[in-house]
Amino acid sequence: MGSYLHVSLLEAALATLVNQATNWLIAQHIPQKMGMEHPNIAPYGDVFFTQDEKAIVLAVGTDKQFKSLCELLNFTTLITDTRFQTNDVRVQNRAALKSLLQPIFKQHEFQALIEQIHQKGIPAGQIRNMQEVFEQPLAQEMILRHPDGTPCVKSVAFDIKFE
Repeated sequence: MGSYLHVSLLEAALATLVNQATNWLIAQHIPQKMGMEHPNIAPYGDVFFTQDEKAIVLAVGTDKQFKSLCELLNFTTLITDTRFQTNDVRVQNRAALKSLLQPIFKQHEFQALIEQIHQKGIPAGQIRNMQEVFEQPLAQEMILRHPDGTPCVKSVAFDIKFE
């Protein structure tokens, strides 16, 4: 029993560009390089470093999540600051927001902060180096060994089951 799965790399790539594509199709806005930052949401994709130099990436997608973040960081003046009251103005003032938030993140140790962030339901995660990635149990399960013992990573991250 076999199967054939056709995947267009162009179509897959375009599908991942849904936000940038919409910005072009609706407003003819040609995107500029933004790194990981989201073109329509802030702070989303923004990276902040903690006191112990661990990197946290935020995915704050709603005004409620932003308010929770500000309350958690004990920086509630941002909530009423007209530059940051709504997502639209946060996007316009992203650089100012980042410059205000970075010193606040620097006051916190990573582990305690990320636990509090997750308890509050604020989407965020740690940016890990390769050593930190492969220290995780799930990543360990993806390591394969060639017959000579050389390690490599499993290149298929999904299972196909036929019933």
